[in-house]
Amino acid sequence: MDGNSQGRRFALGWIACLAGIVAVREFLPALLRADLHDEDFAHHIWWTYRWIDPALFPNDLAREFFSQPILAPYGYQFLFRLFVPVVDPQHLAEAVPLLLVPAGTVLAFLIGQRVGQGLPGGVVGATFFILAELRFLHAGLPRSFATPILLFGMWALLTQRQTALGCALLLAVLFYPSSCKSGPVCCDCFGAARLARLARTAAARAAARSCGAGLPGACGPGPGLSSSLSARAWPHSHLCRGICHAEVLARRAESFL
Repeated sequence: MDGNSQGRRFALGWIACLAGIVAVREFLPALLRADLHDEDFAHHIWWTYRWIDPALFPNDLAREFFSQPILAPYGYQFLFRLFVPVVDPQHLAEAVPLLLVPAGTVLAFLIGQRVGQGLPGGVVGATFFILAELRFLHAGLPRSFATPILLFGMWALLTQRQTALGCALLLAVLFYPSSCKSGPVCCDCFGAARLARLARTAAARAAARSCGAGLPGACGPGPGLSSSLSARAWPHSHLCRGICHAEVLARRAESFL
């Protein structure tokens, strides 16, 4: 027990240190220096100074363009409206990635631990997120929220938390609507796995009922449900093949759930 707890503390310490080092290297210089801008940062942030001084940028077509919900979703605008009166917009945007790093790292660890069925899976998941995906959180733009929200939705699917999944979809709509394209895909995959599992359960019940009715080829010793259902004596061959395929899909899906 002590060895397991020590290994877990070491793994969590490794993840925390790695996340801190990469986050400081990627995001801290821009936060400390006002003359550093990352990619199209300047295009999406300058107009938010109008919430400090409403007299700025009157009748400015560029401000109207970049403040449209398609480029600045409602949740992103609400975040800046809330904090801009007390925090400089540039500092706020550059601090957002540092706040998203812990959330994304924790979610990646939980997903890896769930899929890998143990601590090593969580370490691999968190390490992959830190080394491969952390850089996409840069600049504090709307797209910076895409990866953490997607991870939140995947965790909700794996743990079968419908309320959390709904919150993830709502956050995607508010902060980065383009990420909603990935949410339904994950839901479809999860739903297909659940349907395959239900189909296998229905096949088992059908076999049990056929044993009670004395149908030929449905009972007796055999290698398994698939073999007994695929016997030539079974009168509904198409139904048999469908149930057998559903059983195979359910077995594959269970390895991920």
